Amino acid sequence: MNNRPLKIEWPLCGEGVCLRGTHEGKPALSAVLSGGLLTVAIAYDFRETPLTLKAPARVGDRVALRLLPYRIELTVNGRLLDEEWPCGRHYLDGMELSEAPASYAVSPLEREDTPRPAVLGTFTHAEGWRPEEGVFVGDCMPYSHDGRYHVLYLKDRRHHASKWGLGAHQWAHISTADLIHWSIHPMALEIDDPREGSLCTGSWIEAGGVQYLFYTMRPCDGTPAPVRRAVSARPFRAPREEMKYSRIFRPSR
Repeated sequence: MNNRPLKIEWPLCGEGVCLRGTHEGKPALSAVLSGGLLTVAIAYDFRETPLTLKAPARVGDRVALRLLPYRIELTVNGRLLDEEWPCGRHYLDGMELSEAPASYAVSPLEREDTPRPAVLGTFTHAEGWRPEEGVFVGDCMPYSHDGRYHVLYLKDRRHHASKWGLGAHQWAHISTADLIHWSIHPMALEIDDPREGSLCTGSWIEAGGVQYLFYTMRPCDGTPAPVRRAVSARPFRAPREEMKYSRIFRPSR
C-alpha cells in the first residue's frame, strides 16, 4: 500500500540540521542546510538507502516537499529544483520529530487538474542545450509531423542514479519548424506508478492519424521489462496501455 499524498513546508531558519524525524528509532526524514546547499533525505521501505534530494538554498528561504506515491518534488521559494521517484512506503505519517522549526507544516496534497499549456518554454539552437542543471538528454527519438521536427528524449536526472540507480527515465519532448527556434512541450511519458523503475527508449509511429509510442518499462522488482504502447490523436501527452507479451515478444531473464 502506498502513502497518501503529502505536502511538507518549512522555513530555513539557520545553517545545520533543519529537520530530523525518526520512525521506531530509525531515520525517516532529515534536512540539512550547509554552505548554500539543502540536502533532504527520505527513507522508504523499498531500500535501506534513503532517497536524497538537493537544491541551492539560503537562510530565509521557504522550502516545500510534495510527496506523491510515484514522485517527490523539492521546491525552494516556489521553484522546482529537484525531483525523485520513490517506490514503497515512507515513514513520515508515524514519525517522531526531534528537530523542526515552529512553522513546520504538513498538509494533504490536493490533486491539481489544471491543464498544462502545449508549450512550456522556448530556446534557440539545440546544440549543447541542456534542460536544466543536473538533467541530461538521453537517447533521442526524432520524428517529423505536420511540418515540425520533433525530438523525444530520455530525461535523465542524476545520470541514471535516480530511484536507487534504476534511472527513472521519462520521455521529454521538444520541437522546431526551422532547427533554430525550439519549443519545450510537456512530458510525453511520465512515471505515474511507483512500480515503474524507468521508461526506456522506444519508437514514435503515426498510422491513420493516430500517434503511437512504443517503449519498454523497467520494473522496480527486477522482472522482465514489458513492452508498452501509448496512443494519442496528437503527438504528445498520450495515455498508456500495457501490451500483452505475445503481441510483441516475450522477454526472458
